[in-house]
Amino acid sequence: MFPALVKLFIAAVCVVVAVLLWRGWQDRKASPAWPSVEGTILQSDVRQEHPDPLGELSGNGWLLMVRYRYEVGGQVYEGNRVRALPERFFDEASARAALLPYPVGARVKVHHDPVAPASSVLQPG
Repeated sequence: MFPALVKLFIAAVCVVVAVLLWRGWQDRKASPAWPSVEGTILQSDVRQEHPDPLGELSGNGWLLMVRYRYEVGGQVYEGNRVRALPERFFDEASARAALLPYPVGARVKVHHDPVAPASSVLQPG
């Protein structure tokens, strides 16, 4: 019974990951044609993907942690995707360099899905 539950759990995780990747790929293809509105950066930082508490592993990646607010049709939304598919950086300095255009308080162009405005990116494509 236990191995069957483990297999079911692993299968469910794989399905969820596949759906998220498919959605990201679809948004990546469609986002260059999306309309844009002005938004404001609320959060701008980096996070180590798999922090190593002992500092001994070198394969850890860095992710951008960006949050922004924008308005479409009188409705306020918050987004957190710079690109449709997340970008990983090999070191903290590279990740921080990628954040330079997005300091807290900056006005930015937010590209949003016209059918589902809650889906947005800062960099289309």
